[in-house]
Amino acid sequence: MSLKGTEKQGKGPIIACCDNSRSMAGDREIWSKAVILALLEIATMQKRAFVCMHFGGRLDELKVIEVAIGDKNILTKAVEIAEFFLDSDGTAFEPAQKKAAETVASQAYQKADVVFITEGQAPLAQKSLADFLDLKRKREFRVFGVPIQSRDTSTLKELRDEIIQVYELIDAEAEQLLEI
Repeated sequence: MSLKGTEKQGKGPIIACCDNSRSMAGDREIWSKAVILALLEIATMQKRAFVCMHFGGRLDELKVIEVAIGDKNILTKAVEIAEFFLDSDGTAFEPAQKKAAETVASQAYQKADVVFITEGQAPLAQKSLADFLDLKRKREFRVFGVPIQSRDTSTLKELRDEIIQVYELIDAEAEQLLEI
């Protein structure tokens, strides 16, 4: 006798890694914050933990904002997420990639959805990428790339399971964000 369930598997936490380099200033920053806040709303409605990681260059400190399930300070944290902008001189994915990997490595964040929101203009260190992809297989998390007003997805293609282009949040492609 075989037992098979039809119930959907639960979704894990959402970890949103947001590029805060100077090339994201202006409209791209506005769109990236809209995407992050939409993901925060999805996480809240689906009772999922949420982590926002603002990143910039190699030497910039990450700004990490965690929102636990049932967090009473969600509005304050949403404002903090929206107001922060690093204005870094460069983009380096590795610090956010490493912190996302460390976060996913904890039992509470297994099966997370990691989302990189960027214009996509930065190379990846191959060793760091290999370690990240190895952990991805072991910890069963998904990676989404969300290039903001950019057609260059070469870096994100190395990291992600899926790319969701965002030029306007009313586009059909942006609807895919609701499925994360």
